[in-house]
Amino acid sequence: MLWSKQFFIDYKTDEANISADFAQELTIKYILAIISTWLNQPVPESAENFSFKFLNILSKSPINISNIKIPLSEN
Repeated sequence: MLWSKQFFIDYKTDEANISADFAQELTIKYILAIISTWLNQPVPESAENFSFKFLNILSKSPINISNIKIPLSEN
């Protein structure tokens, strides 16, 4: 994943409190999972149409997409 290191040069752990390496791997796997799920649909929609959904999905967390409510503790 050397090619993707350039996107994590200024990575800050403030948001998720995870290392840059972990964030990098998680991000790549998330992107690949979205693409794989799209392409494995019985009849995948066109790339032109899916591109808008793809960007929308990327801007949200899996928890937001699934609408699962997770109580957060301040501990």
